[in-house]
Amino acid sequence: MAAGLTIGMPVADARAALHELQLVAQDDDECIRQMERLKPIFASFTPLFSLEKLHEGLYFGAYLNIRGCVPLFTDQESLLAALSEKLLALGHKHRMGLGAGDEEAWGQAIYGGQTINKGAHQHLPIAALRLPRQAGSSLRKLGCRNIADLQKIKGEDFAKRFGLAAWERLARFRGQLPSPPRKSEYREDDREITRDFALPLREEDCRPMLHLMLPELLRKLNDEGVMLQLLSVCLKSPDHSGRSSLQVMDVATQSPTNSEKIWSQLIDIELEKIGAHKSISNISMTAQVINGQPFPTPNLGANHDERQRRWLLERLSQRLGPHHVLGFQPGQSTLPERRACPVSAIYAEPMDMHAAPEDNICDPEEFLHPSVMLNPAEAIDLVVPPAHGEPPMRWRWRGVSHDRAAMFGPDHHVPEWWLDLPSWRGGMRSYWWVQNRAGQWFWMYRNKGAGRECWYVHGY
Repeated sequence: MAAGLTIGMPVADARAALHELQLVAQDDDECIRQMERLKPIFASFTPLFSLEKLHEGLYFGAYLNIRGCVPLFTDQESLLAALSEKLLALGHKHRMGLGAGDEEAWGQAIYGGQTINKGAHQHLPIAALRLPRQAGSSLRKLGCRNIADLQKIKGEDFAKRFGLAAWERLARFRGQLPSPPRKSEYREDDREITRDFALPLREEDCRPMLHLMLPELLRKLNDEGVMLQLLSVCLKSPDHSGRSSLQVMDVATQSPTNSEKIWSQLIDIELEKIGAHKSISNISMTAQVINGQPFPTPNLGANHDERQRRWLLERLSQRLGPHHVLGFQPGQSTLPERRACPVSAIYAEPMDMHAAPEDNICDPEEFLHPSVMLNPAEAIDLVVPPAHGEPPMRWRWRGVSHDRAAMFGPDHHVPEWWLDLPSWRGGMRSYWWVQNRAGQWFWMYRNKGAGRECWYVHGY
């Protein structure tokens, strides 16, 4: 830089080098907006990320959980290098830190000194721990400057002298305690259309702009195979104080539809009710409530039994309502409770006329699933403990004792790595079909929790 100035130089040194230096305050709101625009970049590397909107100094940042995403690249270095290249291509100067938790990654990024920082953290200053002010001041008085200087202080003594909060921060930094969970800001389906206007729109131009944005949103929903039932429209208008006022209108239909004509008419009606402001600086349209798009009804031809079944389903749906007569379609997950998705039974799967006859034959080795799924699964009392990971010989469930007569399994299930399901935090489940002496079959699985083995009935 000119006059010998460098990035990160203290202000006093910079003023000494250049007397005509002018300081401009950082626009925090613009920094946050820039971080919001980088969400698609972060989502292309991992679905588990969150933005840090409380900055330290001049830095705003994001936490990316790349555990599980590294196999998509050669190694961690390749992933970080690819992310760095994308940010540089967009003109963003940045620093990255790799650590076992959020605290270590933050300290590496802020105080590492390089574009990509990883490895040992003992050389980092005490400030990288973000300790409470009193604890940091006491450590500096003792002559502790780097994290390596804290190795001589035992954990119990550290907690007693500097407080439990400071000890927890140090333990999380070292990876001895997990970092607090963060809510991911990943959005798999972008069901929002937003437009910003440098020159505010007039009231008469608001209606044509909404009609231009609506087809784009409906096109996204059609590509995803979903139908719209509740649409939220937000209109922002600037006022004289520099702030913005917000108008929100919700447009809903009785049944889901992606008809542009219907939604255009409903938007016009709601727009007349609220009376839009004279100037509009931002418009956003968000699909709030969507429903799975029904499958087209196949040509039944001369199949008399199928026509009778369809006629019965239609009569029941008309009498009870289409949402009370349900069928099941394959879901996009291998988990038992997510493998089937309920849809209205008056719709049927599209028939593939070009499929070979052998394509419809079920695999005899396929593991069967219960007709009745319990949600949540119900724990059982072990009367005779199991041996070698097999189901128990005798158990008690719902006040009735059962003796094992037959079994087959196991069938192992593991949740998708991008899902954080509280009910699956125990790890892999091993499912068994177990028959009692009365001939009843139970779908059971085992799970380890609190240091002991627990068995549950998930269906029958």
